[in-house]
This record gives sequence, structure tokens and C-alpha cells, in this order.
Amino acid sequence: MPANSFAATENAVLAIGAVPVYADIDPETYCLSPSEIEKHITDKTVCILPVHLYGKQADMKEISAIAKQHGLKIIEDGCQAIGSSGLGAYGDGLVLSFLIHTKTLGSAERQEPSLQMMRP
Repeated sequence: MPANSFAATENAVLAIGAVPVYADIDPETYCLSPSEIEKHITDKTVCILPVHLYGKQADMKEISAIAKQHGLKIIEDGCQAIGSSGLGAYGDGLVLSFLIHTKTLGSAERQEPSLQMMRP
């Protein structure tokens, strides 16, 4: 996961007993840098958690290729990029949150092959 994220992302990792590993960001997008991900993958790595920030998405094509090469899952945090095109298209899961007036709502999305037929 990127080192510059909202604490809730890290807390979710800690809540399940996992250990977050931080990688540096791309200075142009401020999102997780694919080249930095490679430096931190070990035999204990099970997931890549890119956080899409400031309405921008991490380089998901590259991150997806890295995940596939190493047999890793991708869980995307899209809470700060709602409305960006193609959000959640590359990962195995996507987490969103919404602030509606004074109530915060959450959502978790998942790539499900059987649902692909519903896409235009």
C-alpha cells in the first residue's frame, strides 16, 4: 500500500491481523508506484492495495501485470477517486465510501466473472 494514505486503509489491514507494507508513490500521480511495488514483494505478500487519490487512479494496468506475475490479489481503495473512469476494472475487489449529508456509507465491490455478461 502507498505510504501516503488515509489511516482507515492501514487500519483495515491491521484489523485482520495482516502487516501493511508501504511502498513509495509516483511523484506525478501521488498514487502507488508500480516500480516500487516490485521492491517490496516477498513470499509473505498476498495482496496489493493501491489507493487511488485526488481523483486519480494508480497505474492499474502495470499493477495488474505485477499481481498476475506474482499470483497476488488486488484490493483497490477507490474512496478518493469516485467518478474516475474505469475505477475497479483491474482489481479483485474495490472499496468505496460516500458522505451523504451527515451519514457515511460504505461499499465493497468485487470482480465476478459470472457478472461480466451484464456489462455493455
